[in-house]
Amino acid sequence: MPAAKHHWTVVCFFWTGVVMSAASVLVVLARETKLIWRFEQADFPLSGVFAALAFLAFLATELCDSLRHPTPERSRSIGAGSRARD
Repeated sequence: MPAAKHHWTVVCFFWTGVVMSAASVLVVLARETKLIWRFEQADFPLSGVFAALAFLAFLATELCDSLRHPTPERSRSIGAGSRARD
């Protein structure tokens, strides 16, 4: 994936997570209003859906970022050094 496209993918996932986190908090705070109360059901709360989407967006951000930046050589040498001592 080109670097520019990858950058925008990570940025979009990150800001989706931020917006969903804010929406979750706002729904919890506005739970008692008539408009939000219709959607905030006890069995399937809207704030929980927003929180789950935020979690998945942040997870996707970390996954995309880790795919772009592989594990550094330092961690490989640490693992090899511990096996050499055994």
